[in-house]
Amino acid sequence: MPEAKQISAKQFSAAAVLAVAVVAAGPLPAVVTDAGSGCADAVAISPNDHHRGLPGQVGETFCHRINCDTIGVLLVRAATPGMDEAEPKLRLSDPTEAEEAEVVIVERSAAHLLLRIREPRPYVFEVAAQDPRTALGEYTFISRFVADADAFPLELTKTGADGEIDPMLIVSAPVDVPAPVDVPLELILYDFCRPELVDDHDALFACASPVRPGEWVHGELVNDWTDDLDVFSFYLAEQRTVWLETRGGVDTVGTLYDRRGHRLAAADDGGADGNFRLVRTLAPGRYFLRIEGRNGAQGPYSLIFGTLPW
Repeated sequence: MPEAKQISAKQFSAAAVLAVAVVAAGPLPAVVTDAGSGCADAVAISPNDHHRGLPGQVGETFCHRINCDTIGVLLVRAATPGMDEAEPKLRLSDPTEAEEAEVVIVERSAAHLLLRIREPRPYVFEVAAQDPRTALGEYTFISRFVADADAFPLELTKTGADGEIDPMLIVSAPVDVPAPVDVPLELILYDFCRPELVDDHDALFACASPVRPGEWVHGELVNDWTDDLDVFSFYLAEQRTVWLETRGGVDTVGTLYDRRGHRLAAADDGGADGNFRLVRTLAPGRYFLRIEGRNGAQGPYSLIFGTLPW
């Protein structure tokens, strides 16, 4: 593990007043063959769990039920390791009209949901392949929950573009609470992205480590389940050709996503010693890069991010 990182997504204010449990392994999810039939047999999992799902068949939907026993903020993410696997899609199982008032979807993308839970009760999520003609491979399902503290009742207001994974949210506190009226979401993300929950860089897009052109970032892949995923984010103010590459002795895979979590490109070679190199011309906006070890490769690496001409 590197002694220090030049860039960290977790350098947030110590003023966070929320808490989240340590991620733990859990049971495999139940499966239904028709998403429209509901998820009556969905397996209950903890609001703060990290699950591994087995590969499915074409058309199968995997169901997870999370019991939120208090109001708060729930972050859910599905991911399939590997550049050749089908990308997952994630959705909240069809709520009734009455239930729609109990949850607010703050952020939504292909496989990422950030929810404001207004009513304590079980919530069911469905995971399937984005392309219904393909089968979802082995996947990881991550959930994290932050309960509202009685002394700091929070409300979330979206300020970014619809569907964009963007931490530019506002947390509004009542005027009688001894805190600023508008508090950056980083106070909540601090608890979602606590360093003790991950080895170095998080697998969640909302907790992505920022990287800027010309800077190096160091990380380490620790593959207990062969699915350690390190996610980075960057923003382009104008159209540029970007160059993303790892260095080190690990055989790496790099996958590039747009701000809505859709895969744009992937590479598992092009660099030295099995490292990936990915070059792509991109429009202005926010992007995410996921780094993983090919076939469970693990060890330290360095990420180089540049824009061309270098």
